[in-house]
Amino acid sequence: MKRAVGLVALILVLGILAVWWLANSRPQLRQGMPLLPAGVSPPLVTGATGPVLANGPAPAPVEASPAFRAFLEKDSKLLNSTHVDTAAAEARENAQAASMGNAEISYARELALNEKANGNERVLAVDLLARVGFPRAAPALEDLITNGMNSARAQPHTVEEISNVQAKSFAIMAVDSIASRAAKDPSARDELVRLGSQAKDSTIQKYILGKIRSLPPL
Repeated sequence: MKRAVGLVALILVLGILAVWWLANSRPQLRQGMPLLPAGVSPPLVTGATGPVLANGPAPAPVEASPAFRAFLEKDSKLLNSTHVDTAAAEARENAQAASMGNAEISYARELALNEKANGNERVLAVDLLARVGFPRAAPALEDLITNGMNSARAQPHTVEEISNVQAKSFAIMAVDSIASRAAKDPSARDELVRLGSQAKDSTIQKYILGKIRSLPPL
């Protein structure tokens, strides 16, 4: 399987899992609701100081290197392509994550949490933050886990509900990133326990608890 298709498929699978959890607490929600419905996100272009939406600037853009913004714009387009060198793309993302400074991490966080931004760029931003991992991207990962949800009273079958499902899939990726480090790092384990008590969504709390229970003894 090509890496681009695999990454999008991963997001869709995570979204379906989140929908399944939602269905247990909200029986009226349909399973299989699309994670990234067409037409929800306007296109994103790169501006001089940060992401710029087609209908205006994104809120509170942060500075990031032109090379990083160009990487996001170029490689996010490959997520829809079936003709991608999987190994090369994986190597590029690992190298990009290793070179990200505070400005790039902040930029990726803003992009990931911006519901109006380009969907593929958001997916790639979350993927990069997960690769940076704990502790360098700890604040951004925490925001994905605790601050990415819309109102819990969002009506079923609405854009807000679908956005919540997408936010859950991003939160799961962030939890997995910290949990992978927590297997051997006591501070990451402590962070996971702390986030389990701070996550606003009950399904994410349950997911974190399951990860904590599955960790091997230190």
